[in-house]
Amino acid sequence: MHLNFTKSYIENNTWDVLKKEPNLCNINDITQPIGQEHYMFLASLGIQLKNKTIVELGTHKGVSAYVLSYGNRHHNSQNRIVTYDISKFDMPFIDLYNIEYKLSNLFDKDIREKNRNLLLNSDVIFIDIDPHEGILEYEMYKWLKDNNYKGIIIYDDIKLNRGHMGSQAESSMIEFWMKIPESEKIDLTNVGHWSGTGLVCFNLSDHIIVTN
Repeated sequence: MHLNFTKSYIENNTWDVLKKEPNLCNINDITQPIGQEHYMFLASLGIQLKNKTIVELGTHKGVSAYVLSYGNRHHNSQNRIVTYDISKFDMPFIDLYNIEYKLSNLFDKDIREKNRNLLLNSDVIFIDIDPHEGILEYEMYKWLKDNNYKGIIIYDDIKLNRGHMGSQAESSMIEFWMKIPESEKIDLTNVGHWSGTGLVCFNLSDHIIVTN
C-alpha cells in the first residue's frame, strides 16, 4: 500500500468532509483539528484505500466506521468495512452505507479463530477499545504477528498512561507501545488523536508510508 499521512495531504483531501456530511457537524469531536481528534485522519485513510477490507475493533457509536466509509460515499473507494464490538450502543450511522456491524468479541480466542480469515486477509485493522490498558492490544498484536499478518494495524490511544478511566491495571498503552520494535511502528499522533495514534506493520518495507 502507498499511504500519505502528511498533515498537508490530510487537510487538502478532507477539507470538504463537513460540507458533504453536514450531519457530522453536530458531533463536537469531528469538528476538532487534525492532531486533536483523528476523524480527518480516518477519512483520509478511507479515501486512499481502494477495494480494500478495513476491520475496526471497537465500534462504540459507529462514528469512526462511518468516517472510514467516507471514501465509499464520495470517492467510489469500494472498501469493505467491518466493525466489531462486544456491547450494543445507540449507533445512528451504522445501518447506513453497507457498513457490516458484528456484535462479537474477537479478543476471545475461540471467536477470533472463527474470524481468522477475515482478520488475516484484511488490509487495515483499526483498534480502539476500552479500557485502554494495553493488555488486549498486545494480545492481538502477538496473534497477528504469529499468524504473519501482512496488513497495517492502527492503534488509538498509544500515549495513555496507567490509571486512565480509573483502571487499576499495572500496564498502560504507553508500555504496550514501547514493547513494539521500532522497525514495526510509526507514531502518527501529530495527524491523529491527542491521546496517541500509532501504525504497526510487520513488513513495513513492503509499503510506502509518507509521514513528512
